[in-house]
Amino acid sequence: MRTFNLIDEPWVPVLYSDAHPGVVRRVGLRQLFDDAHEIRDLALPPLERVAVMRLLICITQAALRGPQDESAWATCLPDIVPKVKAYLQSHHDCFDLFGQRPFLQVAALQPTAGKTDEDLAPLDKLNFAWASGNAHTLFDHAALGGRREISTPELALFLLTFQCFHPGGLLGFALWDGKQTVRSTSQAPCIEGSPLLALLIGDTLLQTIHWNLIPQSRLEYQPLGKPIWEFPAPPFPDSEEASQVTNSYLGRLVPLARAIKLLPDSSRCLLTKGLEYPKFPASREPMATVVLRSDGKTLGYLGVSPDKHPWRDLHSVLLLGKIQELGGPLCLHNLLSALSEDRTVDLWVGGMTADQAKIIDAREWLFSFRTNILTESALAIYREGVEFANKQEEALRAAVRYYCNQLALESRSLTSKASPLYWSLLDGYYPELINIAQSSATLDSWERRCRSVAREVYASTCPAQTPRQIQAFVKAQALVFATQKKGAAA
Repeated sequence: MRTFNLIDEPWVPVLYSDAHPGVVRRVGLRQLFDDAHEIRDLALPPLERVAVMRLLICITQAALRGPQDESAWATCLPDIVPKVKAYLQSHHDCFDLFGQRPFLQVAALQPTAGKTDEDLAPLDKLNFAWASGNAHTLFDHAALGGRREISTPELALFLLTFQCFHPGGLLGFALWDGKQTVRSTSQAPCIEGSPLLALLIGDTLLQTIHWNLIPQSRLEYQPLGKPIWEFPAPPFPDSEEASQVTNSYLGRLVPLARAIKLLPDSSRCLLTKGLEYPKFPASREPMATVVLRSDGKTLGYLGVSPDKHPWRDLHSVLLLGKIQELGGPLCLHNLLSALSEDRTVDLWVGGMTADQAKIIDAREWLFSFRTNILTESALAIYREGVEFANKQEEALRAAVRYYCNQLALESRSLTSKASPLYWSLLDGYYPELINIAQSSATLDSWERRCRSVAREVYASTCPAQTPRQIQAFVKAQALVFATQKKGAAA
């Protein structure tokens, strides 16, 4: 019988902090925790990074049965490795991809009557980057060449990531304990609202795991619960037992959003609807940032935008809030213990954006800052700097429109060119604003930077070659930029 146990078999790509920097090695879960103090980081793209980190955090918090509160979090670091190793040993059979209780799958899943192997879902569907079925082939022509070779370590990563990020849509029918499933699926927890997800990155993987543990006291109304693999079998959707999974923190952290059954030595799998997880505000995604929507009344997740660098929303991400309030990821509260040290920390942010069931893009960014930026005064300075940058974009657009009006031109094409160019150039300077905020300095140098970039973009966008163009260019520059500067000074 084919076996592949995630505890023993190497499948997670990591980078060690040793004499061979940049060398990627694959490790199983046991070796990963054994060497967690020597491993620098995961060597994974954005979605796989989130999925694997959620698994590591879930295993750790299940092994600790907590931590219960802030003080327990502060002292639990030495307990992580021994308790996790004991936990993995006692739940060894739950982590086999092809065992009697297959990992993140439904063993009781069966095809409906009349279905042949060719009617089942190809394994290609488990990787969002691959074209399969109706998915596009714009960046992936391998689907045209026949069956792909998928290694078992890759399959484990695909399965875990698919459960976290599947955007929804119609899937096939199947029988779950003899009951027929439905085809329509909603978004998995990590893609609900295309949220910008965040993780604190430590000096070692062990520190990274520790920094991202959420004490039970911080979850407030949400129970800690237990992971899906601790149940004798995955409960059928809409059952009372299913709500114990979907309404708990650990049950949501590594979700069973799709009912899947891998078939040994087959390039296909059973794939249908899994458990339904509550949406915000009934349940809060702990890695996401909650902001006030554009209507000024309702709360929602800060989303991933392929066209917008998240430095423009960093003041929202770094805002410390409770589970049902405005604020960034819940792990940020762990930095309060290091606030007096004024240490430098790294924050990874990223995620996937989707339009209903259509995947748009996956992105990631890394911020580095000192912990004193988390203070109310520092975040206020940062927010004011972002607001000034936004006003300069408005001034730039106004200048371009005035220029076009003087020449009787349609302004839409030039303004649509100027704004992206302005932000693209300013994106390279945002560390200056971080330094100003965490040093509690004035915004004078940042304001000069924004004005300089706006004028540079204006000059490159609006031609000044003919006499009429020169006249329009100078008029718009004098009326808009000079007036805006005078108003700011006043």
